[in-house]
Amino acid sequence: GPVAAAPAAAVPPAQKEQLFWHHHPLHAGVLSDGASLDYAAQAHPTFSAVQITRGATLRQHASVSTNRRNKSVLMVIELCPLSWMLGIDRFYLGNTGLALAKLSVCIMTCGIGGLIWGLVDFLAIVTNALKREESISAFGMSATFAPRDLQMAAALAIADVIMVPVTLGLLRLIWWWRKHQRLARMKEASARFA
Repeated sequence: GPVAAAPAAAVPPAQKEQLFWHHHPLHAGVLSDGASLDYAAQAHPTFSAVQITRGATLRQHASVSTNRRNKSVLMVIELCPLSWMLGIDRFYLGNTGLALAKLSVCIMTCGIGGLIWGLVDFLAIVTNALKREESISAFGMSATFAPRDLQMAAALAIADVIMVPVTLGLLRLIWWWRKHQRLARMKEASARFA
């Protein structure tokens, strides 16, 4: 038979607008609108009516992270490209599983995979800092930050962006210097044998 509705007095007046009562007949443990019931609960008088909050879904909502970190420290970590390649940023955020995966990818691909993954994380973190957001929830990274850290983190994010071409230029300069050192040694060695 039909599911009995709870008496009107049982619902506080403030919640009457928020609740939706189903008055559908049961068919083999499933309400005619598709919602299912536990067979054991059907016979219990407490479960004679099913109440569902209007607009409720069965989907889990993303929970706000309680993982509190200092955003300025995170931005200092991001100053060094090696730290984002090796997953140190994820270790700091408490995302140990993906940090280990990132470290493994970096090692197994001789740095190429770590560089790509690190660059993606770097862009997500720097963008988050430039927007002065109090939390991050991107690519498996999640943390909250104190509002007092946001201004300094935004300034450090600008420094991080500047450091990328500076680091690339420095690496290029080191490569050029080592190349000239090698050529000079080769000239010396050929002069000795001549």
